[in-house]
Amino acid sequence: MNATCLVPSAGHAGSVSHARDGATCVVRLAGDLRHTQGPAFDRFIDGLLADAGIDRVIVDLSEAVGIDSTMLGLLARLALGLDERDGRKPLLVSPRADINTLLDSICLDDCFLRCDAAVAPTGTALAEARAESVGETEAARVILDAHRTLARMNGANRAAFSCVVEALERELRER
Repeated sequence: MNATCLVPSAGHAGSVSHARDGATCVVRLAGDLRHTQGPAFDRFIDGLLADAGIDRVIVDLSEAVGIDSTMLGLLARLALGLDERDGRKPLLVSPRADINTLLDSICLDDCFLRCDAAVAPTGTALAEARAESVGETEAARVILDAHRTLARMNGANRAAFSCVVEALERELRER
């Protein structure tokens, strides 16, 4: 199994890591997941969606303690992109009730097949995704696109995120 690390972890700081075994990719999001991990996760999603050799994706949120709206939007982009690419929903492992309530509140449960039980570790080391330095404009674009994805999912999300999307669009225009 090949493994890579996207964003380093430290305490409750968020981390994104992944491993691949044949046609299956496991993505583990742990700790407090914030927009600062967005650009690295966004690039990882681009690569995953472009890789026709991956036909199963498992997203593990077992160790997540918090997820901001940017990371939720990127999770939605991943799920919707996989569904568009080959008609499959990724599996989301999420045993924490508080995280599941958040996922349900923005209808991410509609985009994933969800397993509410914790999965035993396989012993395979996951590598962290590479956190590369990005400019403020690129980071703002990732945040905007994540919120646009959330807003497109349904009417309730559109109402909840339309002001955020408009503010982010205005901010990017003024740069």
